[in-house]
Amino acid sequence: MRCPPYPEDMGSEDRVCPACGQHVATVVRRHKTLGAFVPVWRAGPCRNPQCAAYVASTADASYRASPRVGAMHEPLLHLTERSLWEAARASGSYEMSTRGRTLQEEGFIHCSLRHQVPQVAHRLYGEHAASGELVLLVIDPQRLTAPVRYESMRPGGEEFPHVYGPIPVSAVVDVEGWGNGESTQA
Repeated sequence: MRCPPYPEDMGSEDRVCPACGQHVATVVRRHKTLGAFVPVWRAGPCRNPQCAAYVASTADASYRASPRVGAMHEPLLHLTERSLWEAARASGSYEMSTRGRTLQEEGFIHCSLRHQVPQVAHRLYGEHAASGELVLLVIDPQRLTAPVRYESMRPGGEEFPHVYGPIPVSAVVDVEGWGNGESTQA
């Protein structure tokens, strides 16, 4: 007999809004228990504007106050090469995880919050970060269809948002030039 939970089972059930029954994304946050980081899976916010739960969740101050949960309303950012973004616009979805790695290879798309972008740019692109060939995708997490999980590379490390699926072009609400101060609408 198999005793749950196995990692492949964790968070795999479909989550729905209790008010309207619409499917919602699964999000995870981690907390430390007995010296180990343990994931806690929960339903994300309802994205149906006609749903009473949608209105209640966006107006709930305690929901916005939590750094991990509240970050769901903060835009997610992804630094990429201009040519990769142009290819994604043509195909309808963005599927690069990080520099030189695809969503299929990595399992998720690396994103950042605004304060994390400079260190990511330096780590991934070094002196090429100021070349003008990079763009910063500004992603509205409410428009994503894939789950967003905040995870760190090591226990106790800084958590970064990861998108566990392709990013629809419609979820990118702005494209900012990186290193040259330009900004263009998506």
